[in-house]
Amino acid sequence: MSTAADTENAATTIPQSPYSVFRYDRFMQFVHWTTFLLLTATFATAWLIRYADTREQVIGLLQLHRSLGLTTLCVTACRLMWRFVARIPPLPEDLPQLQRLAARTNEFALYALLLLQPSLGFLHSNAANKPVVVYFLGAIPSLLAPDRVLARQLFMAHDFVAKLLLGLIALHVVAALFHHFIRSDDVLRAMLPRRRPPSSAASSETR
Repeated sequence: MSTAADTENAATTIPQSPYSVFRYDRFMQFVHWTTFLLLTATFATAWLIRYADTREQVIGLLQLHRSLGLTTLCVTACRLMWRFVARIPPLPEDLPQLQRLAARTNEFALYALLLLQPSLGFLHSNAANKPVVVYFLGAIPSLLAPDRVLARQLFMAHDFVAKLLLGLIALHVVAALFHHFIRSDDVLRAMLPRRRPPSSAASSETR
């Protein structure tokens, strides 16, 4: 004869269905993967500038690079504002305190750099007296007067933060894969779209 304690213990040993994972809402998932695509395109344009054959190609890639960076800035700002009202899935209860601290530190450091990096790029363009034309539609007014020394300093900061951002992104990816394949928890699944349960499962629920 089973007791209530036995029932509770058995329930805790049953693996959680991937269809019942507490996920981020659709907006958070959308801006997360949109940010991933924007960053990929932003770094790709910066890399392609080195291999441009003409001045026109360089200018075109630079304007696209700046436009993508500013878009990332806006998307990140919207994501942060939404985060204050969204339901955020908690980290696994059995996650060690040090890993918990590292996860949150990495998360908020990424937010900070996603805001800082395009801001530095924009200010560098201002100080270098280079117009920032958003998607070839129109130029954004400059916030700084031309200053060669300041432009050089801002470029160095922009380049340093880019490398730091890439390092944090790499850590973020490695951590997500570690949670998914080593710990086998729901950290990665929480940011993936909800899958529809198999038809057999759906039909059994209606019985």
